[in-house]
Amino acid sequence: MVIQVPKRSRPGVVPEAGAHSNQRNGACHARKLGRAGGQGRIIPASSRLDGRGIPELSWAGRKSLPHAASRRLFCQDKQQGLGEAKVESVNTKDTVLVTGGAGYIGSHVVLALLDAGRRPVVLDDLSTGRRSMVPAGVPFVEGSVGDAGLVADTLGCHGIGTVMHFAGSIVVPESVERPLDYYRNNTVNSHALIVACLKAGVERFIFSSTAAVYGMPDRLPIDEETATAPINPYGASKLMTEWMLRDAAAAHGLRYVALRYFNVAGADPQGRSGQISKVATHLIKIAAQTVTGQRSEIAVFGDNYPTADGTCVRDYIHVSDLATAHVAALAHLETGGANQILNCGYGKGCSVREVLAMVEAVTGKPLPMRIAARRPGDPPALVAGVERIRATLDWTPRFDDLETIVSTALAWERRLAGQ
Repeated sequence: MVIQVPKRSRPGVVPEAGAHSNQRNGACHARKLGRAGGQGRIIPASSRLDGRGIPELSWAGRKSLPHAASRRLFCQDKQQGLGEAKVESVNTKDTVLVTGGAGYIGSHVVLALLDAGRRPVVLDDLSTGRRSMVPAGVPFVEGSVGDAGLVADTLGCHGIGTVMHFAGSIVVPESVERPLDYYRNNTVNSHALIVACLKAGVERFIFSSTAAVYGMPDRLPIDEETATAPINPYGASKLMTEWMLRDAAAAHGLRYVALRYFNVAGADPQGRSGQISKVATHLIKIAAQTVTGQRSEIAVFGDNYPTADGTCVRDYIHVSDLATAHVAALAHLETGGANQILNCGYGKGCSVREVLAMVEAVTGKPLPMRIAARRPGDPPALVAGVERIRATLDWTPRFDDLETIVSTALAWERRLAGQ
């Protein structure tokens, strides 16, 4: 199936709500429009939830749907001979747009939304994600959150009431080497997304932030009142987005929750998703790659820190628990809860040696490792203060156990390696 879309005559112009008499039906009507503009794809019927042709749009450059409220699409299925089709949109404003939903954390959140009976739509440019990580039947739009026209069309066509924003760059050393890339992808693109949300009347925004906004804190555990002083462009770029959300909420009434992640690890216990980074930077992922023979050894960066065993201590949270925290944050906003910034962790730390010892215990084999020099900027310990998230959200972690985190990560890595 092919969607042929005419070019917009006035790029970036979003009509006011109710500006078109046919807007009230909330539907995206299909009509043959000839060979103008960009192209998209329709998910095959075999992969649809309802077999009716859920649109999967793939865009290059500034090719987008027209801003007519009817959002006319041409959908032609040569195999099924459908000719003109009608693609219904949802106008109840309870659909959730998940940016970066083909990546590690985003894909787990999509699963959590589905498990909770929610309707997600994924927007991802596939720069680091994979299309295969999006469950069959979930509408998928390929493109950047910085493409204002594409985002506006997606928000309008699918009746989006909430945006969960995961799309961004996350590698700290890379952010130091390429700071302007991080400010563009994490801050400038987030600005464009927030503006599009305000124009479209999106009510709720849940943001994937990071404990890197705290920099080198001088106390443990780290609660949300700890001063923010990021020491790298990654943390700074995320903090700027938090500021934008705070100010947009004050000026325009946008309601939001920003979740500051500590160390996310593990994989879906049902094997539906996991970490797919081409270049692993997280300890448990690297350890799993060592177990599966993709690496010859694992480096421990420093063993002379002021911790119990001399290695760095971090607060590891299972990715599936993090995913359900986002669903709980959505429920919090839907029931009138206040805007929040919340730490996401378990409130307890594990050292590098403890993590690697658990990997050895799970596999029953010694792990080849070597002691390397400290990495600049690594704090000795980072542990989340979790009182606020426990008191604010209806959220109870289910996988608060290092063995479960390691076991699910290893199972996923073995699957990727074909073992």
